Amino acid sequence: LRARGDDLLLLADHFVRQAAVELGMPALTASPAALNKLKNFHWPGNVRQLRNVIHRACVVADSPIIHQIEGIRNSPAETCDDSPVPGEFNCLSLKEIERRVILARLDRFKGNKTEAAAELGVTARTLRNKIAEYRRLRRAG
Repeated sequence: LRARGDDLLLLADHFVRQAAVELGMPALTASPAALNKLKNFHWPGNVRQLRNVIHRACVVADSPIIHQIEGIRNSPAETCDDSPVPGEFNCLSLKEIERRVILARLDRFKGNKTEAAAELGVTARTLRNKIAEYRRLRRAG
């Protein structure tokens, strides 16, 4: 893939369209920032790696535009190749994963804690306690 240059963007576009059809989703497109991340990544693998990264991005996309490309890192120091945890959660602590999932649900439900808590499978009180804990930690450090 490193040698393919601009062909990589054509392949990425093809895989986005293919994944949308496979997943039964409406037409998807990658944002310029997402395409830039793909283009600038030092691809150690083959076309199959690109396809898998694109497919994963399509699965988690919550709009017709793919903004996030997770699971690729540009610095070898950022990678945890032996980790069984996929994508964006690779190399993160359990606390940080929990925090990110909670924030994503709050974002999805536009700050509605009751709806976010219901989708997370916890009570609204538990969610409020977690949010308060994150605020305390942020102030402390």
